[in-house]
Amino acid sequence: MNQRYLQAIMPLMADCDMIDVEAALSAQPKPVDQFAAHYSQNNYLQLLNTQNTVIGNYTLSKECSVSAHEREQIIEFISHLHHKKQYKVETFHIAVSIVDRYFSTLISEGRQVPNGNLIATISMLMAAKLEQSVSPSFNRMINLLPEAAREKVTKLSLIDLEFDILTTLEYELQWASPTLFAERYLQVLGYQNHK
Repeated sequence: MNQRYLQAIMPLMADCDMIDVEAALSAQPKPVDQFAAHYSQNNYLQLLNTQNTVIGNYTLSKECSVSAHEREQIIEFISHLHHKKQYKVETFHIAVSIVDRYFSTLISEGRQVPNGNLIATISMLMAAKLEQSVSPSFNRMINLLPEAAREKVTKLSLIDLEFDILTTLEYELQWASPTLFAERYLQVLGYQNHK
């Protein structure tokens, strides 16, 4: 059944995905780099659309209630937590993306921007939930905060802000990572990793 499906969609496939499709159709299929080569082009276009939507929606306007300096402090705070937890680089980028998209939506709706330490902490927790193999702990993350910041950041305030971020962003936390595009371009250029 799968082979008939692959043969039917072969004329619609991008050239760079044909290697994986032909391998899957061969008499002795070998492991391929992609899990579902016949969806590769659609997945790539969806990631590109996601990236363009995020870039197109986020701008710091002159009326913005978040200054460039305040944003820089929030990013530094996220970087501090990222370094302390030794998370993957992608986790840091997802956290920054969550902050930027959330701020963009708040500003466009004329809503108040939350405390910088609070937003930095919860964005790192949310990104870790998406990207890390071990689920993060609210209490452990709070314990990593400097003493002055710990007074303003409570577990309940983090949970409330997490709910607001999720509903404000309509649960759209997907982030088009540069790593995904780099892997796709390497596939297009024929530099795929053969195992």
